[in-house]
Formats: sequence, structure tokens, C-alpha cells
Amino acid sequence: MKIFHFLVVILLGSVVLSCQSDDESQVTIPAGSLTKSNPLTSLVSRVSQNPTFKDNVLDGTTFCSVQLPVTVVVNYNNIVVSSQEDYSLVSSIIDEYENDDDKINFMYPITMLYRDYSTIVIHNESELIALKKSYGEYEDFHEIECIDFKYPFVIRTYDTNSQIAKSISIQSNIELINFIENLKATDVYEIAYPVSMISDIDGETITINNNQELNTAIESVIHLCDNSTGEHGDSELSDIIVKGVWHVSYFVDDTEDETSEFEGYNLLFLSNGTIKATKGNATIYGTWSSYTDDGIQKLDIDFEGTTLEELGEDWKISEFNYTSVKLKHGDGVKIDYLYLAKN
Repeated sequence: MKIFHFLVVILLGSVVLSCQSDDESQVTIPAGSLTKSNPLTSLVSRVSQNPTFKDNVLDGTTFCSVQLPVTVVVNYNNIVVSSQEDYSLVSSIIDEYENDDDKINFMYPITMLYRDYSTIVIHNESELIALKKSYGEYEDFHEIECIDFKYPFVIRTYDTNSQIAKSISIQSNIELINFIENLKATDVYEIAYPVSMISDIDGETITINNNQELNTAIESVIHLCDNSTGEHGDSELSDIIVKGVWHVSYFVDDTEDETSEFEGYNLLFLSNGTIKATKGNATIYGTWSSYTDDGIQKLDIDFEGTTLEELGEDWKISEFNYTSVKLKHGDGVKIDYLYLAKN
């Protein structure tokens, strides 16, 4: 058998990760390693992706965006859209009259950019309609545009299947989103901290030293981003959560992933403040309430004295839309995460 150790070599400011072998087969995965399914990976992906939500007034889809500049015809007005600031001009023309069709007509051909910055050329309206129909309705959370990574920085990866470790220098958003998109289920990775991020809100540069700080830095600006209002419109969580049946899609107690403990439970949030949790023939009742505490939106869940007791907390609401709710609870040292998804 062989022993594999991570050997980290610091050379001219970069980190090189390699494998060494001995007689026993043993792999040590560094603490703080991430996978493709980790919620922090999703946040990093949304920071680095091509923005596809902001131009929905033009193309009506969050799967891709229209490459600028582009010429559109709206209510007999020819408009050259050359920057994101021109989206508001298109919106104002659409809102100007109530009795017009408000249809966006492109001057073809146009180029559509996907979230990973790959492109497709569309030659006519029929092709655009077919493209949008092929993807259906987008129900995930969209881009986070108001904070950016400062490049380059290093990511160390390890394939648990092939037992190959390597170090990658990430130079741009395109490289970062494509790295994430190409991760396999057997891949783990870690970010070589510290890394820097720049806030588009105040221009401040933030130094990030670990995964927890990175998660906090990104989540703390989501509600400040210009595009955040499109996530759930004017609806409150209390209006959305009572519609449909939910399940626990992710649960982490500090650093322990305990999602599997809640597998099979269907959660029905009733408007009277009761939660009905069912699994097979078993039914468990709890309570819930949504409120604001010192300006922080919270969802209080209580399953005291039951097998679902661990879900009980006064959770801070990070994000929500019509199909997903992201909650967190913690004191900055120990943080728990609870994500709910609609069945």
C-alpha cells in the first residue's frame, strides 16, 4: 500500500501542490476543502459568472445575456443598447404607454453569452424563441455583481478518484467560472488564502483569510446589489413559504454536513404558524414565524422534543425565491446553514 501526502512548496509567491508516495495507501484531504455541491462554491460561481439576469428586460431569460452593443426596436423606437445603463432607457419606453405591445425586436444577428461566457449566434426571432424554450424557466439564484475577486489567486485541487493533486493559478472570472463548471463529483479543492475582493459599492478592498470570511463577505453584499430586487419581487418569505411542499436540501451544523439526517421529510408550512413534517406514515408537528429583529429578517423554526429538533433556530434569512430558501445561524465562530428547496 502507498501513503500519499500533500507537499506544499512556496515558490515566488505561488503555491505548488504535489503528491508523494510511500508504502501505505492513505490520502489526507486538507481542512477547508470544498466540492462542487458546496454552497460556498455556488456563491463563488455567482460572483464570477457572466451576468445573465440584469438584461432580462431585453431577452427575457436568465440562462444567457445579449452581447452588447445591440440594436433593438421598442414601440417603433430604435435604441442602440451599448451598456447596462441603457437597460433603464428600454424599460422607460416599455412603461411609457399602457396600450402598446412593448415587444422587444432585435436587429439580427445577435450573440448570446452563457453564464460561463461561452457564446451562440442567433440569426432570427425563431432561433431565439427555440433557445429560450430549450432551457425552460430558470429557478436558481442569479449573479452577484457588486463584489469582485482580485486576480490572480491560487486554487489547489485533488481528485479523490485518480488521486492526482495540482495547483491552478486563476487569472480571471472566465477561468474561475469554468474551473467550477468543470469540477467532477470526485474533485475537492481549496483556495490558497489570503485572497482579495473589491466591493463595487464603495470601492473597498477586502482581505479574505478563510472560507468563513469569504462566505460572509459575499453574503453580506447580496441585498445591496442592484439586481437583488428581482429575486422575489415584492413578496415576503411568509407569503412564499406557505405555497407548496419543501424539503431540506442542505444542513450543516458548524462544519458537519448532516443533510442526510433529514432525507425523506416533506415540510408543509401552514399559514397558522404550524409546520407539518411527514416521512412515510410518520407525522411531526412544529411551529414557524417570520419577523424582523434589529433590521435582520429571520425565520424562527421550532421542533422541540422531536427528531427534527436540530432544525429549530431563529434563522437569519440570507436569500429566498419561489423555489429556494437559504438560512444561516451563528456567532461568527460557529455557523449553521439550513437550505430549503421546494419539491
